[in-house]
Amino acid sequence: MTLGGVNGKKMGAMELKQLRHFKAIVEQGSYAGASRSLNTSQPSLTRSIQLLEARLGVRLLDRTPRGAIPTQAGSTLYDQATAVLNALARVEQDVVATAKGKAGLLKVGVAPMFAQSPMDDVIHILGEVAPALEFMILEGFFQDLMEKLMAAEIEAIICNFLPVAADAEVEFHPLAELQSYVVVGANHPLLSVEQVSLADIHRYPFALPGTSLASDLKAKLFPGDGHSAQRPQITSNSVGLMRKLVIERGFVSVLADQLIKDDVLQGKIHRVDVAGIEFRALSGIMVRKIGSQRQAVRQLVEATKTAFQKWKPST
Repeated sequence: MTLGGVNGKKMGAMELKQLRHFKAIVEQGSYAGASRSLNTSQPSLTRSIQLLEARLGVRLLDRTPRGAIPTQAGSTLYDQATAVLNALARVEQDVVATAKGKAGLLKVGVAPMFAQSPMDDVIHILGEVAPALEFMILEGFFQDLMEKLMAAEIEAIICNFLPVAADAEVEFHPLAELQSYVVVGANHPLLSVEQVSLADIHRYPFALPGTSLASDLKAKLFPGDGHSAQRPQITSNSVGLMRKLVIERGFVSVLADQLIKDDVLQGKIHRVDVAGIEFRALSGIMVRKIGSQRQAVRQLVEATKTAFQKWKPST
């Protein structure tokens, strides 16, 4: 097992123990707390960190009245050590699962707009090709899921792709370009406006989707500080709540075409054209390059591609 990116030095088996010691000290905030959590002595931890610092040639921890605080180099090591130890734990789990005749555990993060569909198809497809595979699916905000992906706490994210979040360690498979629209409920006053402007939509309460593109949406819809807009303004990653606010409470929102197509057909939700405002986003699956060759991860990527073919808007 190696740890790249820390002075270019490789870490051997002994250093894995040191990394666990270091990680515990940072998370517990003290040598005493780490000693209790690891059931080892403080002198042993102190010696372990001294050897690790000597090997790397940097100071990793500062002892302060508030406890042990990682230095800048220590913070870098903590992030990478966490990813390495999580990946190692996953390898161990896979080996044990294989020995027991199982296919292992797959942890997947999913953005709210994909949590029902096409995620249900992804699960169905994987259930047919890898029936022994165990799933753990976590729904959440993009930034939170991205942090978990980089720390190897999860192995993939099905989401809208935020270009500024691209990282050399991440592999992105774009599968669909989604169009979102400004929408209102039936009989909303904006439907009688011939040419809707930003000033027009600012007269009504607004529900902003809490997606990876929220900041871009807000910048387009509320240029400046947005103080002239009607209150309340809310941000939510609950598609159900936003649909209800639009349909029943007179809110204006921006929702992806795939989420509202049935409501549009039933006349519950109507699209509103706002001059100069367009929302498009690439969607797909992101995986860590380290670990992307696991059979379960490859199967997940292929299943997601198949599910998106059925789900994405026709072009």
